Amino acid sequence: WPEWVGDKDCGETYGFVVRYRIGEDVDLAEHADTSNVTLNACLGREFEGGELYFKGVRFTDSADDKQEHVVGHKKGVAVLHLGGHFH
Repeated sequence: WPEWVGDKDCGETYGFVVRYRIGEDVDLAEHADTSNVTLNACLGREFEGGELYFKGVRFTDSADDKQEHVVGHKKGVAVLHLGGHFH
């Protein structure tokens, strides 16, 4: 990862929150974040599902990868990944 960013690429921070709730957000379309690094933290209550599905990384040779890599996600767990990783 360090070889993909410059010294000034991490000069800002911002947050994005999705609250999955019946009648509100129930899923999030596949996307890559505009951040250099993303922390996916699961703060929810008991639920079913919630897995993270990762594919390639935008702007790299893997960007068009279709194979999904599943990471289980559960309450109290956080996953740190490249912001450009499609998930």
